[in-house]
Amino acid sequence: MEPQTKSKSSKLLLKIVLLLLLPLSVAGGVIFVVSNYYYDITDQINLLNYKAPTNIARLADDASLTDKARKIFYVHRPELNGKTVFNQNCPIPELTFVLGCYTGDNIYLLDIQKPELEPAEPVTAAHEMLHAAYVRLSDSERQRVDGLLREQFESTKDQRLIDLVAKYEAHDPESVPTELHSIIGTEVAKLNPQLEEYYTQYFVDRSKVIADFQGYEKVFSSLETKIDSLQASLKTTKSKIAKLESTIEEQLEDIDSINTKLKNLEAKGDVSAYNELVPDQNQLVNSYNTNIRSYRSLIKSYNSKVGEVNKIAVRHNDLLNSVNSKYQEIDE
Repeated sequence: MEPQTKSKSSKLLLKIVLLLLLPLSVAGGVIFVVSNYYYDITDQINLLNYKAPTNIARLADDASLTDKARKIFYVHRPELNGKTVFNQNCPIPELTFVLGCYTGDNIYLLDIQKPELEPAEPVTAAHEMLHAAYVRLSDSERQRVDGLLREQFESTKDQRLIDLVAKYEAHDPESVPTELHSIIGTEVAKLNPQLEEYYTQYFVDRSKVIADFQGYEKVFSSLETKIDSLQASLKTTKSKIAKLESTIEEQLEDIDSINTKLKNLEAKGDVSAYNELVPDQNQLVNSYNTNIRSYRSLIKSYNSKVGEVNKIAVRHNDLLNSVNSKYQEIDE
């Protein structure tokens, strides 16, 4: 999630540092130099007495953050929050799973309780760190990186990524560059060489955070694939049931018709014609009974698949709710 606020204290600190660095203004590249010195000094001040909590340090390790990235992460005092506190700290909803936010001063992360989805935490930590890192880029570097990101995105065939960026473009076009910076860095495995080189300043081994993303994303995609497969099978089974119902109805009409003929022949005492028609009746009845058994089997199969779909859907929704802070547990 992109920055939401900017504190007055950080602006004041910026003015103080810029005054301290005023002599550097005579040098070439003043903005870039001052910017670097500003962050170097303010980071040292902000981290002077800071020791990352164990759970936060673990996330930095799991995300394979470099020393530079770890400093950017820590200077924003990252916190793992339960849903209630997270909603207070991150009131603006994300367009994807609500896992974290970068406010401009702080980074807040949703504490996920499902073990199979815990890999989402280091991915989110890296995602929000990259938002903070993007803010620190000089204008020229940001312009260069934006070009590389746009080139990377325009070459993608990942429909999930295309749809996601389309949502950001519709909701807030100005957020797209920073979102691409975070999303591509943490979710796209194969990058163009220049972009891959750029991200080495933030990741010791970017493949680790990619593997974590693919791991928890696969939890959802595999369930969705199963649901899609079962629903396709249900559609086929339903079609077979409807076709068989039509056949059975036609057979019932034929059986009623032949039974009427047999009664008439019996009433007339036409034994020969009666006996000739009996095999046709038996064949119709046997075929009808076979279709009835098939029909019952299809109904049983259909109901079983419906139960399986519902079971998977409940599981899917349970996992989805665990990474969406807007769903609250109800007190018993």
